[in-house]
Amino acid sequence: MDQHNENSSPIDGDSYPLSHTFYDQQTKSSTIQKFLWKCAGADYKILEHCTYSDHVKYACLGGIVLATGLMAGVSGGYAFYTIFGNKIDVTDEVVSNSFLSSDWFWIPLSIIFGILWGAMIFNLDKYIISSTGKGDGTEKMTWKEFKNAIPRIIMGFVLALTISKPIELRIFKNEIDVEIIKLQQDQKKELISKITQDHQTNLDQINKELIRLEGLIKDNDNKTKELKLLRDIEIKTRPKEKFNAYVSLILKAESELETLKEEQSKYWAELKKIQNTINQEFQAENRGKIKNSDGLLERIKTADKIVPWSIALFITMLFVCLELSPIFFKMMMIQSPYEYLDTNFKDIVLAKYGIQKKSIKNTNGTITGYETENAIPKGALDIYHLSNAMLEEKLRLLNAEMNIKKAIIETYQNKKIDEAKNNHDDFIVVEPVN
Repeated sequence: MDQHNENSSPIDGDSYPLSHTFYDQQTKSSTIQKFLWKCAGADYKILEHCTYSDHVKYACLGGIVLATGLMAGVSGGYAFYTIFGNKIDVTDEVVSNSFLSSDWFWIPLSIIFGILWGAMIFNLDKYIISSTGKGDGTEKMTWKEFKNAIPRIIMGFVLALTISKPIELRIFKNEIDVEIIKLQQDQKKELISKITQDHQTNLDQINKELIRLEGLIKDNDNKTKELKLLRDIEIKTRPKEKFNAYVSLILKAESELETLKEEQSKYWAELKKIQNTINQEFQAENRGKIKNSDGLLERIKTADKIVPWSIALFITMLFVCLELSPIFFKMMMIQSPYEYLDTNFKDIVLAKYGIQKKSIKNTNGTITGYETENAIPKGALDIYHLSNAMLEEKLRLLNAEMNIKKAIIETYQNKKIDEAKNNHDDFIVVEPVN
């Protein structure tokens, strides 16, 4: 085999002679097609050398993964806005004018969160699809394939549930809003009734006085109208003295009517004061509790009450199918040129760096190092020839260095022994006696 550049890709046509017989038949793909292939976790460099059916197959898988990510983004963004955005409020509380309370703050944040959530779900789906094996290469889905895919199926099912629920809330938003308003109105009435009980004695007394005054005012008004009518009649037939008597009675009745109305106004002012007190106590007691009942959990509970279980199940299963279909489709895929080339390129990369898998079939069908595939020991390890060669080279180098050092030390030792024999007085040191 010709020498090739160590930095070249194993799928580079110039790296291997066999590439000139097939790899040169490359199909030019569009940017969108490449993007969909990447969404499916496929290598577009390999797919460009494959058949049209492989192009369509992996583009469809990528489209499903992309659609799931987009729906997850919409779902996550709406859930974020439902939690933190403006809520329905029937309590007529004073709305804060701060920037944090406006949609101009929460809508952009919801969009950003939706993009991040959609990207996370997209990458999870991409990982699930790309990590799902190719199956046995047939349309049949065996129990072994299904058992190996169970963890990925569980992950996909959980993701489908998290996506479907916010979408369901958005679909039935109008119906849920009506129920939330009814709930808040009931809560408001209950809380006001509870607070009003503490002022009920004063309210009853004021209402009683207002009813009494209303009756007196009505009687006095009727009396005044009657006197005015009699005055108009008497003025034509009676002397002036009688007319003056009616005028005096009318003035007296009007004066009494004015007094009654003043007294009525005082009771109305007192009633309004008590009502203001009740409203203040209501605001202090409420503190946004009724408004906060329009939360994500309450909307989910309301949706469970008003949405028929069959419709909710249909929406959920729709997203479950959308999430799990790529996994099942991949397990039912028939082995195609892409799968063979992908496996081939992986083996080329392993061979390039001297890695031998523990079970490599030879041309005669036997397993390298073993008689059959079942004979491979459970603890059999892959062989890393390149790293083993480097390790062996390093060990030889260290061994050579040790031998050289031993030889140097031995030579030095023999030299010193000869010097001691020839001139032993130089090596005898006599310590002086004190």
